[in-house]
Amino acid sequence: MKLLPTAPPFRRAVEEGLLDCKRVAQIGLRGSGYAANDFDWSRSQGFRVVEAHTCWNQSLAPLMTEIRAQMGAGPVYISFDIDGLDPAFAPGTGTP
Repeated sequence: MKLLPTAPPFRRAVEEGLLDCKRVAQIGLRGSGYAANDFDWSRSQGFRVVEAHTCWNQSLAPLMTEIRAQMGAGPVYISFDIDGLDPAFAPGTGTP
């Protein structure tokens, strides 16, 4: 597989053996809009991918219970993307 020089950081972390892929959850992804299969690679690595539209208009408590069980008792790294904020509150960042 040929990778682009600017491959996403998660792909690079997998290539370097830095992630336990069964313990990776990406929640609220909106997609790049390039292709219908944008998240196939992540899923094929074992990532839990939860697209944004599946989170709308419902409680996230059941999902968080599942994610907590998936993570187990090991250390967890959490990051929050600025795109998760309404651009009205973070103008000039993220995507509209």
